[in-house]
Amino acid sequence: MKHWTLVLLFGLLAGVTPLTAALRRNSGGRRSQSTSFRNRLTISPLIAAPGTSELDVINGFTTNGSYWLPTTLRFTPESDNWYFQHTEWGINADGLDSFVTDGNRLTQASDHITFTSTTAMKWNGINFGIAPTMTVLTRGEGGFRVGGAALLRVDPGLNSIGASLSWTGATRPNSANPAGIWDVGLGYGRKLGAHGVLNQLTAHASLTIEKQTSTNRFFTLLEGMEYQMTNRFSLDLSAQQVGISTGTVDHQILLGVNWTIRASH
Repeated sequence: MKHWTLVLLFGLLAGVTPLTAALRRNSGGRRSQSTSFRNRLTISPLIAAPGTSELDVINGFTTNGSYWLPTTLRFTPESDNWYFQHTEWGINADGLDSFVTDGNRLTQASDHITFTSTTAMKWNGINFGIAPTMTVLTRGEGGFRVGGAALLRVDPGLNSIGASLSWTGATRPNSANPAGIWDVGLGYGRKLGAHGVLNQLTAHASLTIEKQTSTNRFFTLLEGMEYQMTNRFSLDLSAQQVGISTGTVDHQILLGVNWTIRASH
């Protein structure tokens, strides 16, 4: 099967998959940051290779016409210093945010910018990552969210198994910006084969449990398929169910692109 045939297949699936609910609004960039960390649990390495820049762009869709575009630029410097060689620096924002409320559409730029540094290490085949984060809120009452995440991943054979724990706190808590948000993530991925095109396809699934101050915890499930088209370019098509067990579940489609801008030498 040719590369571009699979690209067309991903596009057709994104166009015909039914969606059944409206987009749930999250504060402080939690939606796009959770997406970024989730990919590290099952598909992407914990950090970009030293001397490499990567661009992650995810297109999110819902049935009522809402659309958002979380975008992350990540870079790991090439250095003889252990810390810089094992630390990736990233910036994340929603490039576009267009949603419908009471029949009215509002389209605007991101309401947050998140800065992250992720330091990764490996011990006895287990990959560990620590990622301090700071989010600048650009609308409303402003302020910051600060916190971090811990990541763990193992890759036995064709499988990948990962877990994450993260927390952020608000400098100016309000009804739209919870004082504290924590989540636990679990992920599993498997390449469909050891050789050829099947080795370029990875089926993956993840579960996230999130708790905000003064609210009940809720669960998010995600299932998808990633296609590593070349060493520098991959596509991912996923279905996501947000708010399981709350009685109001948001069904979403995520079409992601990862592009290595500058490969290490």
